[in-house]
Amino acid sequence: MEQDHPGWSHAFERHVDITDRQLARRAADGELPNGGKGAVPRNATKWRSADAMVVAADGLARSDDYKRERALAEANGEDRFEVIRPLPEVLGPGWRAHVHGRTAASGGAQTSQWNDNSFAMGRWRRQSDGQWHPLTCFPQPGE
Repeated sequence: MEQDHPGWSHAFERHVDITDRQLARRAADGELPNGGKGAVPRNATKWRSADAMVVAADGLARSDDYKRERALAEANGEDRFEVIRPLPEVLGPGWRAHVHGRTAASGGAQTSQWNDNSFAMGRWRRQSDGQWHPLTCFPQPGE
């Protein structure tokens, strides 16, 4: 899948292939896996496997929200949109086994707390070929 969509490299680097130590550093001070600096997220998160990310992204892309957000982006001449859906909806009842994260509030020392309001977020961008390609997909704990 990554070869089919080069833009997926962000998703794999930051939300699949990232180690627990890298997640902790990202949550503590915004350090990215490549050594750069980014914003400190509330939770630095990852999928426990590429398969989990692909299943979640597919679930997002098959949702009514995807159709609605894509149509809205197209109508407004925008080149990006995002979709958010509950993790149980896109991954099924065993979804907790497929996500992991570290909290910024703990400086990256504590794992994220996943509750029933946790969600998957996917972002798509229209490329030069006129098609919508996925940019990223990541899990987030609910509030």
